[in-house]
Amino acid sequence: MSKDFIITLQRDRRKDDTDESTVGRDASKCPHTVFLYDYDGNLVKIVDLGIPVMRIASEEQSNTLYAIGVNPDFVLVKYEL
Repeated sequence: MSKDFIITLQRDRRKDDTDESTVGRDASKCPHTVFLYDYDGNLVKIVDLGIPVMRIASEEQSNTLYAIGVNPDFVLVKYEL
């Protein structure tokens, strides 16, 4: 959760139809997108982070998102939503 959004790491099925049962431990097959919802549960937007993302965290007082991704090595990235 951030200041304005509930943030989830999800696969955007319109762009990526990867079968979850084939992912296993292959980090390169992780989702590239986060879904932003308002506090009423309505989808506000889908953000493509551009790299496979394994974990996300955010700050409650701002709209800063931190993600651990694969590019091709593990990286920690920061996004302002």
